[in-house]
Amino acid sequence: MWDLARHYTDALVADWKRLNMLEPTVRPRATEHVTGQIEAVERLMEAGHAYETEQGVYFRVRSFPNYGKLSGNTLDSDTQAGARELVTDDGKEDPRDFALWKRDDKHLMQWYSPYGRGFPGWHLECSVMARHYLGDTIDLHAGGEDLIFPHHECEIAQSESLTGKPFARTWVHTRFLQVEGEKMSKSKGNFYTVRDLVEGEGVDPLVLRYALLSGQYRSPLNFTRDHLSSSARVVARYRDAHALVEKIADTSNDGPDRLGEKLDTVYDRTLAAMCDDLNTPLAFASALEGVKLIHGLGDNLNATSAQSALDWFDRTNQLLGFLAHDEPTEAAATDPVEAQVAELVEQRTQARKDREWAESDRIRDAVIALGYEIRDTADGTTWQKKLG
Repeated sequence: MWDLARHYTDALVADWKRLNMLEPTVRPRATEHVTGQIEAVERLMEAGHAYETEQGVYFRVRSFPNYGKLSGNTLDSDTQAGARELVTDDGKEDPRDFALWKRDDKHLMQWYSPYGRGFPGWHLECSVMARHYLGDTIDLHAGGEDLIFPHHECEIAQSESLTGKPFARTWVHTRFLQVEGEKMSKSKGNFYTVRDLVEGEGVDPLVLRYALLSGQYRSPLNFTRDHLSSSARVVARYRDAHALVEKIADTSNDGPDRLGEKLDTVYDRTLAAMCDDLNTPLAFASALEGVKLIHGLGDNLNATSAQSALDWFDRTNQLLGFLAHDEPTEAAATDPVEAQVAELVEQRTQARKDREWAESDRIRDAVIALGYEIRDTADGTTWQKKLG
């Protein structure tokens, strides 16, 4: 069981890095905080918020009058009280009461406690670790919409019963992800992991990041192949513009800055959108205006303007994170096929300079045979793994 947990933790961290997500200050493990969870159970028992049965310890929901304030499933509403527990206990005072400590000889992970050998209820670990690292009241609590009830409701009840203070000031719940208009599930064959798409199909992880962020979190996102392809085209536009200004910034073609002030305005609008309840669709649309400004200058793009553009790219990437990885990923650094394609593209570029068109076509076909797309633009040649 411990090895299985470690396996999926490692997979999570690998995907986290692929998608260019910032590292948290700490990654706590529930198994490292069992003592704190036992102490929380003891305090809830002493305060009359919990009681013991032959099977374990339960939180007494009716001892917390505000139960249901997040989801609307209050004590007076017609909730599906029995749906939360996989194991029933005839000793429970109320079907809505949830487990703080469970005794089960068949369970693979066990700890000693004053309430017998067992394991904590799954709601309790979150409250205990949040309080340990972030204090009695936390600023922001996030999760999928399926966690609103009962999980987050139970967190609130046990946490506020322990501290007498509000548990979280702001809640952010992400709507479900759909695939081609349907719920994602293994039985339907439309279940993807980040690793499936990046390693199995060669999808650029930053394109995947863009696709997943392009919808506002309050609305369900329909993940489709067309959406992924369009995201790849948009990210390619950013990279084309970045390559252009990077090339010009290294020249001595100085002149007035025709971009700096305009791009500052674009960035401010992008930031304002992100500060408006994480309105990522508006943020992405605002940022794209910067790319249009860069391409719109055409021959008037000088080194001074290009340097302002590079600064804008850097700030935008720090904000949205889909232009470039903060650090090179291990997969990108070690993929032999990627290295081979890069070398072939270099050879093709030279062949085109030498006007050896037959050789250029031969190399292009070799790149395509390896599963990559190749595009010739006014600013040079770009390439990426074919999608799907």
